[in-house]
Amino acid sequence: MSDENKVEETSVEERNAIAAAKQKERLEKETKLQDKGPFAGLTKRNEDYVYRLNSILKDSKINDEKRNTVISEIVAELRTEQHKGVTATKLYGPVSTKATDIIMGPQKKAAEPTSSFWLTALDNGLMMLLIFAGMYGVMGLMSKTSTQAETTGAGGLLTLLITSILGGIGAALFYKKYGPNVKKEDKPAFWVTLLVFVAFIAVWIFAYMLVALIPGPLNALLPAPVYLVIALIAFAVRIYVKRRYNINRTMF
Repeated sequence: MSDENKVEETSVEERNAIAAAKQKERLEKETKLQDKGPFAGLTKRNEDYVYRLNSILKDSKINDEKRNTVISEIVAELRTEQHKGVTATKLYGPVSTKATDIIMGPQKKAAEPTSSFWLTALDNGLMMLLIFAGMYGVMGLMSKTSTQAETTGAGGLLTLLITSILGGIGAALFYKKYGPNVKKEDKPAFWVTLLVFVAFIAVWIFAYMLVALIPGPLNALLPAPVYLVIALIAFAVRIYVKRRYNINRTMF
């Protein structure tokens, strides 16, 4: 080996040794426990984190009592956790994020949309009731015989309720099998989906026609204003149910 190669090899080894020594020194400084000040017992890295956090809180509108309490709790927790190799950033996230959480308070997580089959059916059933009752009410107001409770094309109250219930259940079944939360590989083939949809519409229409034949006061035709009142009640109940149970499995 030539003298030139020996010098080059020695130089590389020296540079590596110097870099390793500097890294070791830096790590020793960061992990060395502070023995003075309000953050005594913390590593240099954790002390810097708490110092910056405390500075941000001082500049905010948070009162000194709350700030001191929070900082004391954080220091106490870090003194315990840092022995496991946990840093403040790993435990609390970035300083700015932690400061925002303290100042603004913990943010409420959005409620998960309901997956209840029957709540989904109820919501969709109310939607059907709203649509059909509103449609019958408008048609009744436009009909000359509406004052005699002979609303053209409208179904009686029982017909309206039964078809709305069936529609709600059918929509809930659809979302259970074909909804956006269902994995693509779990969804039936397109032709199966189309066949099921057509079959459901046929059953729904048949049920409407069958129930409409049932006589009696419960299935009597209603005045147009009554249909509109039913539509308004269905709308109000549906809004309450959607907000109360966070339902989103509907067309609108």
